[in-house]
Amino acid sequence: MYSSDLFTLLLSASLATALPAPAAAPNQNQFPINDGFPNPNNDQLQKIFRGAHGTLPNTPIPKFHADTFKSLQLIATNELAEVSLYQICLLKLKNGTFGPENFVNEEHRQFVIATFDAFYQQEEVHTLIGQGGLQANGQPEVQPSQYQLKTDTYQDCLTTANILGDNVLGTSQGVINQAIAAGDSGLAAQLDSLIAQEGQQSGFLRSEMLVNGKHSRIPGAMPAYTASTREFLFALLEQNFIKPGTDKNNINLPVYFPLSVQNKNIDPVDQTLNYQVNLNPKTGNNYKFISKVNWDSKDLYLAYISGQNKPFFEPIKNVKMNSKRLILTFDADFPADTNIINGFAVGALTSGNNSTTAQEVTSNTVAGPATIELTN
Repeated sequence: MYSSDLFTLLLSASLATALPAPAAAPNQNQFPINDGFPNPNNDQLQKIFRGAHGTLPNTPIPKFHADTFKSLQLIATNELAEVSLYQICLLKLKNGTFGPENFVNEEHRQFVIATFDAFYQQEEVHTLIGQGGLQANGQPEVQPSQYQLKTDTYQDCLTTANILGDNVLGTSQGVINQAIAAGDSGLAAQLDSLIAQEGQQSGFLRSEMLVNGKHSRIPGAMPAYTASTREFLFALLEQNFIKPGTDKNNINLPVYFPLSVQNKNIDPVDQTLNYQVNLNPKTGNNYKFISKVNWDSKDLYLAYISGQNKPFFEPIKNVKMNSKRLILTFDADFPADTNIINGFAVGALTSGNNSTTAQEVTSNTVAGPATIELTN
């Protein structure tokens, strides 16, 4: 556990701080959930620790620098979404929403239930770590939003959790670097420990996923995980997982035009991918977007980030604008075999093709990120 000061902060927070939620829907959670999260009392907190198989760190919370607050806010924003996802999926696993055809036998189903039970409470602890860092530094907690999470089937739960997990694992690298650069190396070490646990989740999710009816995704996706940035993770959450207009936190991170890859079941072969940019997006915080972009510009490229390699760029082609629907479509080559791309890659539509790091790609992004999940 953290210091007694953190417990005072956690236990004194009012449940009234949670955003009001509408009547429960099949894929929508209400906060506080039945264990008191995100503001559990002491007894509830101890039960969360038992279910998570561990406690909050009991080391003193340092004073962080201003830039690190954004990282803590991002951590709490993401973990709140993951808590909601795992808790919804756990309830559906327990009540039999996902039929026996999803499991080898009842023993397998019970193992999956136990796994999701631990995962959701571990995500609660992750959230409390982020919130505790903010509280101890005099910053307001991140409040829960309402979430739009695809959990209709067991495979939907795995896929949604995998997309969130891959982007978290990629983002953590940049967050750790930024914490060290800001002089907050203590947070960097703690984040590294959380990411190790997220990696354990990822291996389970991949091994359970079916692609074209087969278990083709081995637990270890790649030798060095694809890099991303906190801007990309925040944009992904706002674009895809937070219900429009329900995020009231005003976190000072940018959000870009949403970019999505339209291809399904992407094999690790050289191919052309089809992309779509939504020019009239509705996001969690109703962000304002860049109004003047020359979408016909020859200076626009599709940037690919894979592993720990330098980003590479492909020119976009077959650019079409649907002015009625405010949708831009284009194609770009994806040389997955040539570049030995496996598991997970990040795509972004950028101005220029000279970026040499994921952070530089982010700085030049006009639409993104696109999560590219390969079949292996």
